Amino acid sequence: MTERQTPADRRHHIRAMIAEVVHDAVCDFSQSDGFALCQLYTVAGYALLSRMDGPQWVMQAGSAWLLADPPDGWWHYDATTPYALERGEFHCWLAKAGATKGGPPAEFVDFSARHFHRIVDEMVANGAINGGGTRPWTLTTEPPPFIWTEGTQSAWVRWDPHPDMCRALWTTVLERMEQYGPLMRLVFERYRALASALHRP
Repeated sequence: MTERQTPADRRHHIRAMIAEVVHDAVCDFSQSDGFALCQLYTVAGYALLSRMDGPQWVMQAGSAWLLADPPDGWWHYDATTPYALERGEFHCWLAKAGATKGGPPAEFVDFSARHFHRIVDEMVANGAINGGGTRPWTLTTEPPPFIWTEGTQSAWVRWDPHPDMCRALWTTVLERMEQYGPLMRLVFERYRALASALHRP
């Protein structure tokens, strides 16, 4: 007898499927493993979630902190530093609008979490990031492929959107729609193919 999935199990299964589709589309589009491409993950995720769930999803960009060295060793992108945009010292993710305008988000999604360990290991070589310091990854577990919360900050990842960075992200995507269009089509095609395969008897 097949065990019936709980609503929470089904929700996690659908989210994992979406995350894998986004990852596959980013890798195919960039011809890479997706490392350091949080903007592409965010664009692809935004396109797919907006089509599936409506216009309440938004792309965000700004600072991010990773608890690489517990209990209080946070590695960070600080998007408030001078020329952070030009240096690439920012992170991108998705948020779903909450019930009240201007209120807290209903959900946070970060589809690029699978790369966080490698980011900490490799990107500190650029002294402009993480305040010029180094921070070892001492977590005993690898990061999950994605993070999807119910509007709360993760226990080991914190997101802080900055208005200027968010505007720059949206402006870039709109101005380069011809460039991002193929990525969006890829993620739609991958999701349709996977959904169709799962519904076959």
